[in-house]
Amino acid sequence: MARPAELTDADALCFNMGPGDVLWNALLTPHWVEAGDEVALSVNISHSGVRYHGRLFRFEQELVDYRREQAELEAKVAKAGA
Repeated sequence: MARPAELTDADALCFNMGPGDVLWNALLTPHWVEAGDEVALSVNISHSGVRYHGRLFRFEQELVDYRREQAELEAKVAKAGA
């Protein structure tokens, strides 16, 4: 596997990690692991719908809003074409 060609070194934050190190990625953050000749793992725990005081995490709310807007746009396009 290789880094996507359209990404440059300026687009990436790189971390050299050792045994037992942990790195927190924000929700929906693309990431990959380069291990060279050594074994490496990336364990991801994903969940959605987490709320604080009844509100979704800001980035998850943006995703929910985007999906709703896309569905509404697709419905309008379908209706206009009917």
